[in-house]
Amino acid sequence: MGDNHRNGKPDMSVNIAGVAFKNPVMTASGTFGSGMEYSDFVDLNRLGAVVTKGVSNVPWPGNPTPRVTEVYGGMLNAIGLQNPGMDVFIRRDLAFLQQYDTRVIVNVCGHSEEEYLEVVERLGDEGRVDMLEINVSCPNVKQGAITFGTKTDSLFGITEKIKKIARQPVIMKLTPNVTSIAEMAKAAEAGGADAISLINTITGMKIDVERQRFVLANKTGGMSGPAIHPVAVRMVYEAAGAVSIPIIGMGGVCTAEDALELMMAGASAVAVGTAVGPCPHSHLQMQEMAQTENCQGVIAIVPPFEYCEVEDILEDAKNKNEDPFILILDGIEDPHNLGSIIRTAETAGCNGVIIPKRRAASVNSTVNKTSAGAVEHMKIARVNNLNETINYLKEN
Repeated sequence: MGDNHRNGKPDMSVNIAGVAFKNPVMTASGTFGSGMEYSDFVDLNRLGAVVTKGVSNVPWPGNPTPRVTEVYGGMLNAIGLQNPGMDVFIRRDLAFLQQYDTRVIVNVCGHSEEEYLEVVERLGDEGRVDMLEINVSCPNVKQGAITFGTKTDSLFGITEKIKKIARQPVIMKLTPNVTSIAEMAKAAEAGGADAISLINTITGMKIDVERQRFVLANKTGGMSGPAIHPVAVRMVYEAAGAVSIPIIGMGGVCTAEDALELMMAGASAVAVGTAVGPCPHSHLQMQEMAQTENCQGVIAIVPPFEYCEVEDILEDAKNKNEDPFILILDGIEDPHNLGSIIRTAETAGCNGVIIPKRRAASVNSTVNKTSAGAVEHMKIARVNNLNETINYLKEN
């Protein structure tokens, strides 16, 4: 960090691979959406960078539910990198970030080298993208689903190929599920990586002993939270001793002390994820966001979900010069099922969803969670009579 003081405040700027950041604090991919989702609560201009959720070449629906569960000291998630794909990301999320004076790092995911390269090449034309973070915790479908980041030769190969076509500096995000993080860091550096980030989540599992079955539909999930922080500190320290490229540290960061610990271990910057969600010390972040010490743990009261009219869905399709693509649901009483269907509808590009008011689940917090936030981007109408609505749609 710089030594200069401006207006009596220390210069917190850092430089990573030639990219200047106003401070070393950024968001951890997958915990902050792509910025839009938290922009009402956090001034994005104050961040060193927004690191987006993982982006793939085409929409990924994610894993079946349930996908998230609490565990001691953190949580397990098996979201499956659900995302709307490159086209929607550029049109919606990247365009939204244009208004902010902060760096943008796009997290890239793929199931094959070809998929990674397609996204990297496409992002090369986007001037708003300052750096790329490559998530190598994805399974390589051409090598028996072995994760790219667990073998040095695979990591070296994908890094080298990405660097040949990337127009932005490349950060390789390392998985902790390896024998030697130092060897993986060396492989990334040898492949040409401009920086590395670590750690990603640690693979874990939870079993419901009463029901005698796995809690997550995927059986395993990635563990995050305060409990993994000591592992992150140790791995950052080992990686820093093995390579000379910059390191972005992450893993269970909940307080300023956690962040400083990672930087003392060798990180040039810190990505924060745990503090974004429930955390033993989250009241400190909430007080700062609320600009008062009397928030009582509440920053805002979220109003009930606001349904749209059927006409709004038709108007949306008209504005996009599309034939209306509408999903009509009947008898969906389980909110988990409704959330999963809405998530799939958003991924498929539906203009809207129509549900009945009676004998069907309404949009609530469970639906919102299960949809992974898709309800915030999907027009949903709730009607008294589905038959009349269908006849209306036929006529219009």
